[in-house]
Amino acid sequence: MNTRELQNHVSRLLAIGMVLFAVLTVGPVSAQTSTGSIRGYVAADNGAPIAGADIRARNEANGVERVTTSNPRGFYVLSGLVPGQYSLSVRNIGYAPAGRAVTVRIGQDLTLNLSLATSTVQL
Repeated sequence: MNTRELQNHVSRLLAIGMVLFAVLTVGPVSAQTSTGSIRGYVAADNGAPIAGADIRARNEANGVERVTTSNPRGFYVLSGLVPGQYSLSVRNIGYAPAGRAVTVRIGQDLTLNLSLATSTVQL
């Protein structure tokens, strides 16, 4: 085998190796995504973040509910949601509850910022 043939042979092997690497690493990663998520901020009607707000996402098809609370900056994440229609609700003491319907798709990272209006409580 001369130098030119050896270079062609090595080039083919490298090309095959790169294709195999791409197929074996990219294929499984994309196949593992079967859920979606909802994330965003909860704020008062004046724009101030609301910490400790209760955020719930109820799957309309099977009734399964995922729950989280907003952090001190008002940020929340609901991950691992099966694709489908969800009823999203948020509530916190001193504020009127809010809700809306959302659709979560496979691989989607839906950003949804929520605003709560101040509410007076009558005893």
